[in-house]
Amino acid sequence: MQAPLRGGRAAAGAARPQPAPAAARLRRRAVAAATQQQQPHQQEAQELSMVLLASENLRRRLGRGLVPPAKLLAAVDAVDAADLALLLLGHPRAADGAATPVAPVLFANGAALSALGGAAVAGRAALQQLVLPAAVADALQRAAQAPPAPPAPPSTTQPQPQAAPPAGGCALLHDVAWPLPPGADSAGLTVPQLLVCPVCAPNDEPLGAALLFDAWRHDDGRLGVPGWPAVPPGELPTAQALQAAADAVRAQADAVRQLKQGQGLGNKEPAVVEAVARLQALKASLGRLEGLRGARRRGAPGAADG
Repeated sequence: MQAPLRGGRAAAGAARPQPAPAAARLRRRAVAAATQQQQPHQQEAQELSMVLLASENLRRRLGRGLVPPAKLLAAVDAVDAADLALLLLGHPRAADGAATPVAPVLFANGAALSALGGAAVAGRAALQQLVLPAAVADALQRAAQAPPAPPAPPSTTQPQPQAAPPAGGCALLHDVAWPLPPGADSAGLTVPQLLVCPVCAPNDEPLGAALLFDAWRHDDGRLGVPGWPAVPPGELPTAQALQAAADAVRAQADAVRQLKQGQGLGNKEPAVVEAVARLQALKASLGRLEGLRGARRRGAPGAADG
């Protein structure tokens, strides 16, 4: 009789221990890593397609899109840098236990995310759906029933006239009170002017609507514009403050010019370096005041400078 091997198993016919499935584990890890790498690119592609759809629909309905043809591949960045808030919402639906409908957020640029509760810090993925004011829900329902956008006009190098009042199925809403989600900076905001335009897929199937606005007022009195989402009224500059800041920039620019041209100093001279740094700081301060002035003019209609 053959002696048993260590562990009491005979050599003949004994079941050998299976090796660890290292190759399978490596394959699974490789697939997971590839998926994680693809997800950001897929998200970027989806965002780009949403922006391009909204831009093309607006161009066909109003005569002017969001992004010029030369910037189509950088459309998301261009819209994020635009002086307006853009929301692309899907069809509204009834929410469980809620009196007002909600709509999925297909895209929101940075200004819209900042306006709707500071979600820009967490990114677009943080805003999945929105509770809709009644006026917006009605406008979205009408947008779903709007006819497809007319064919795009032929391309031309001649300048196109500015689009006049909303047309092509678009609606302009005034003083829209919008409740904000829990955890937002305030309970709600009011949008003085909100443009709602239907958005259709290339096959003319309704997808939802593009919402555009360039100013808002928080319930606590703060004003907002793109780049300045929540400005306390006390921080809004007066006309005198803006004029003083502009005068300071001009005076410092003259001082720099005098150092270079009057005294013949080079750019690396300590006096010139210090004067240029001062000029840059004054320009930054003036830019901030001019941005805040936008909050006064657009976020608080009828407010007088002074």
